Amino acid sequence: MRRGCPTRRWRAAAATTATTTAATTTTTTSTTTTHSPPTHLLHIPLQDITFKYESEQKPGQIPGDVVMKLKSIPHNTFKRNRDTLSMKLAIPLRAALLGFETAFKHLDGHSVHVKRSGVTKPGQVLRIKGEGMPKHGTPSEFGDLLITFTVDFPKSVEGALADGLESLLPPFSKTDIRIFQ
Repeated sequence: MRRGCPTRRWRAAAATTATTTAATTTTTTSTTTTHSPPTHLLHIPLQDITFKYESEQKPGQIPGDVVMKLKSIPHNTFKRNRDTLSMKLAIPLRAALLGFETAFKHLDGHSVHVKRSGVTKPGQVLRIKGEGMPKHGTPSEFGDLLITFTVDFPKSVEGALADGLESLLPPFSKTDIRIFQ
């Protein structure tokens, strides 16, 4: 559960982590001024924020709009879709079969604990409510975090381990192996 002022915490986190933004300002009066972002950011989609009539003011002239263009820079761990964050978590086969408990650092530095018991299938998605990004217009509410699990299988199974697995796991027949369409 989050504690403290979420707005202050997220402002501080935004300066150092995840969805970092680069701003471009355009002023629309009789002339337009644009400050171009670095070329390595040009492939990233834009989001415009417009401040109506906030441009330079002169006597006898209606002030123009100030338009800020935000570009998001991708994060290594998290992907953002509005207020929902998603990530992938790789777990070993033993953890996938028996359960596990782990923690990782979120964008703002707090720890997120994940505990699973029983079997976790490859591609299974876990939704953690309230661990996403702040909701637009209501910064005290947060979206969800989606964790997609991938299972790391061993490269080989040899000798006594193979014999032990064969005695532990139930036998299968040709009908258990199927093609999905």
